Amino acid sequence: MKSLRNLATTVALLSVACAVHAAPAADPLSSNPATTPAVTAKGSKGVLLESLTWIDAEKVLSADTVVVIALGAQSKEHGPHLKLGNDFLIAEYLKGCVLQAADVVVAPTINYHFYPAFVEYPGSTGLRQETA
Repeated sequence: MKSLRNLATTVALLSVACAVHAAPAADPLSSNPATTPAVTAKGSKGVLLESLTWIDAEKVLSADTVVVIALGAQSKEHGPHLKLGNDFLIAEYLKGCVLQAADVVVAPTINYHFYPAFVEYPGSTGLRQETA
């Protein structure tokens, strides 16, 4: 039951964070802290797990810590109008929203999963179902 409560809290935090966060930068690959991996912007309430040493991680991780895990394919087809990394860019942007709005630990984005519908498109990557 506690994990469901944590999930509901995380979803609520994401919704609030995205509602109050400023519009995205024109160039999603700019130096915007919300889209730059391994950077925690000054003034953030949350912290990126990958920006910590294991000693620092031990200090912030407890049984009550809310850990947010983003999912965004780093290379998956979206039609001829979008780049393969579109999902990953959105996940990184949303991580930035959450970091600014909530006192949470944000884990590295999971960028691979089982995407059987996209395996025939050049450049799309995915895992086998047994692996995912």
